[in-house]
Amino acid sequence: MRFHCFLVVQVAILWLSPACAFAATPHLTDIQPQEVHPGEVFKLAGSGFGNTSGRVFLNDGYLPESLWGDSQIMLHAPALAGIYAVKVCVADDCSNQMQLRIVTSAPPDPAVADVDNGIVVTGVKQYSDAVLQAMLDASRQKLMSLQLIDQAGIASRIGGLQGSTSSVSGFGVSVNGPSLPGVTTTANTGNTQTTTANGTSSQVTGGGTTTTQSSQTGNTGGVPSQASSSQLQVTGPSTTTGATGTDQTVISGPNMQTVTTQAAANPTAPSVPATSSYTLPSGFSVSASDVLNEQMQTNADIEGYTILLDGAIDDHLMVVPVGNRKQQIAKTRVTLGVPVDIRNSGKYPDAVAEVTLRVTAASTSTVLDARPGIVALLPTQKTYNVASIVDHSVSVGGGLVTSVASVGVSWLWGHHTYYIVKDQDTVAFELPADPNAPMTQSFGWQFRPTLGQRKVIEGPRQVFVQLAFPTMPAPASVVPVLGTVYVTTTWKKLDRKRNAVSPTPISGSVSTYSVPFIVQQYNLAPDVGAPDWSDNGDGTLTVLLAGSFLSGTFVQAGAKTYADGAAGFTRTPDYVQFTLPELDVATQRIRIIDRSGVGSDIVYPDTLRSDRCLAIKDATPNPISPTLTELTLNLVIKDDKDCGGMMPGPSLSTKDLVVLAGNHVFGLRDAPFASRTDASLTVLMPTDLLRANHEIVVKRLFAGSAYADKAILDFNAAMPAVSKAIVLGSNAAGTNIALIGSGLHDLSPVLPPDATIQIYNGTAAVVTIPKDELDGLKQIVLKDKTNTLLMISAPAAPDDGPSLEPLPPIKAGTSSTIRITGSGLESLDSVIYNRKPVPILAKDKKSVTLKLPPAAVAHAGTLTLQFIFKEPSKVNYGLSIFDQKVQVQSDSLTVK
Repeated sequence: MRFHCFLVVQVAILWLSPACAFAATPHLTDIQPQEVHPGEVFKLAGSGFGNTSGRVFLNDGYLPESLWGDSQIMLHAPALAGIYAVKVCVADDCSNQMQLRIVTSAPPDPAVADVDNGIVVTGVKQYSDAVLQAMLDASRQKLMSLQLIDQAGIASRIGGLQGSTSSVSGFGVSVNGPSLPGVTTTANTGNTQTTTANGTSSQVTGGGTTTTQSSQTGNTGGVPSQASSSQLQVTGPSTTTGATGTDQTVISGPNMQTVTTQAAANPTAPSVPATSSYTLPSGFSVSASDVLNEQMQTNADIEGYTILLDGAIDDHLMVVPVGNRKQQIAKTRVTLGVPVDIRNSGKYPDAVAEVTLRVTAASTSTVLDARPGIVALLPTQKTYNVASIVDHSVSVGGGLVTSVASVGVSWLWGHHTYYIVKDQDTVAFELPADPNAPMTQSFGWQFRPTLGQRKVIEGPRQVFVQLAFPTMPAPASVVPVLGTVYVTTTWKKLDRKRNAVSPTPISGSVSTYSVPFIVQQYNLAPDVGAPDWSDNGDGTLTVLLAGSFLSGTFVQAGAKTYADGAAGFTRTPDYVQFTLPELDVATQRIRIIDRSGVGSDIVYPDTLRSDRCLAIKDATPNPISPTLTELTLNLVIKDDKDCGGMMPGPSLSTKDLVVLAGNHVFGLRDAPFASRTDASLTVLMPTDLLRANHEIVVKRLFAGSAYADKAILDFNAAMPAVSKAIVLGSNAAGTNIALIGSGLHDLSPVLPPDATIQIYNGTAAVVTIPKDELDGLKQIVLKDKTNTLLMISAPAAPDDGPSLEPLPPIKAGTSSTIRITGSGLESLDSVIYNRKPVPILAKDKKSVTLKLPPAAVAHAGTLTLQFIFKEPSKVNYGLSIFDQKVQVQSDSLTVK
């Protein structure tokens, strides 16, 4: 059992008695369930947990709770599988231990399709949305910088020639008669041939005539031709005698052969009649209006793409009813990548591969019955520019030969076309919304054969989609799943002539991934532990953070960033190390930021408390020289238990503190404390620094606001300071010098020692210095009550000129002869009263005797005399006349 005792004061009967409040030790009775998967919620049941959060330990690690109550605690299981010893600690008391088993089971693989149709989707991967958004923003900025409307280009095409036409036609016919035939006769004298053989035979031949005709058709010189010939052969009588078993003699009689020939008829194609020559112009251009139209169309396309890259407003925000009003809330944006591998495409020639995704928002969405919005599909289309050459030609030729004439005709026609066509490989598409699935968005991509091939090029492809889910941004512990993705692949016939895709899949080619891919909510903020820092002694600190950080992670200190490649920045798979100026650490918010733009503050985790642990009790400056001041700060440091912690003893030590004044940090190796105790710090700092900065901050580096406090020190009100010294004038006592400044209290003269001083509200003082001591005086030295010297540069002494001492009032009706004393009176030239000169009876350096008109002193009043000197200068001198009552008046002298 734990208990807390306190004293109860009974005022009425004035007696003291001890009273003790007892509280039960926390006791753990059950863990539900005792076997969980990573990230799942489990409950600790028991008693004595209290209504304020303590700590739950799994083995030696601390696990933050989601919900804390006196009899139950809700938590999320950690990611690492294993058997954990669980206990609950409240203040100094801990509960009994119980075991929790965290297991991982292999979930169904969503990358397995029911049919292998040659289109393989290996997964739906999530990418950094901030990286994609940064690239889209960069593309948008580049598009906005394009200027395609060219005034000079449009003006240069005004009056240009757009084309020229030239048409020429010709036709020719040639007719020729036949040539005469030729006759050739050949005579043959005959011969005798004897053959020895057995037997005898005889044969008599009477001879005969044989006529042979032949014809020939050919082509001469590319022109059709025809030739024919007749041959007459005459054979004379002959006798053949033979005997069996005896010699045989054959006698061939004489014959004559006659051949008649006729020359080939060769029709000749006529020449085309000559035409007049015409040279086509060489300078052609598009008209100015067409150029302007093309530029405007391109500029409109750029504007459209710029707006698309910026994104629609409803892709960023959603309107959610909150009570009787509507509130705008940002959507959660996710970038998905779909790797597609096409294999065995020859099985489906003249067909396109189609991948369709159906994304359904989770039931925990902020807005129900709302489907995810498509922000961007990448690529929307992937095309090739292909050159297409079409060549059509027709050639016709003919020839005719008769016994009378021959005719030849030829004709040729040709047509050539060259143009560029767009051959699309990848095409993105969106499917109509399904009214029966209000939370589902469907879209996909088609992959087509290109470059005249009948099949789709095999190999991997990568496509992306950026989605906006109807879920407000929340930690992954609150919204772990954003939605699910179902994938379907199929092949569809492609009509090449019409370049149209059949809406019906090829039979047997549809493949479905029955297990959905999960779109999870990731916490991309770097997991930061306690920073390990060291003082370099040169005004910088080197900080080491242990953990796993992705490439592109950087450190931000105010407006400065430190990333890979920066001086003093090192990132390894196990830690990040960087060097920062100590002033930035003391004055700026230090964060480590993931490449996606999500960051975490670099602080000691146990210093993030709501209760203040440190306070400045008082701040006392003690000047020890004109340039140095010793500042003592008395502190109030609470015990750890009194400011949200559970450890015994003070919540911090003064050795962990620094003092900040202006842009100077004290307490580190380059500017250490003069002294320190468990509850005070003494800093030796320049006096001018304290004058310029009234705010003094005491804090612990890399700690929360509970470990910092500030004090306002009006040092100027406490320490004497003179900003200006002005000579007011001289009198018999000496030269009066006005001092303007602050803290002018309890001052006494040091040099000159016989000077006098009069104080006005601590902001001004008048020092009177005897005339004999002002000459050659360089510094006026004063001291305050702490004997701190205040040195003031002596202002220049006024020039030695004439001066007059005031006379006491004169009684009316007495003698009109007066004597006035002063200095520099030997240069007096005249005295004027009432515009008339006054007789000068005598004068020297220090006095002058005048004879006033009797009327001037006959009645009480004030008269003014004007003393004119040779410099020249004029002094108005006032003189008082009285009758019964004497009134002393201090007259001011004005020198003009």
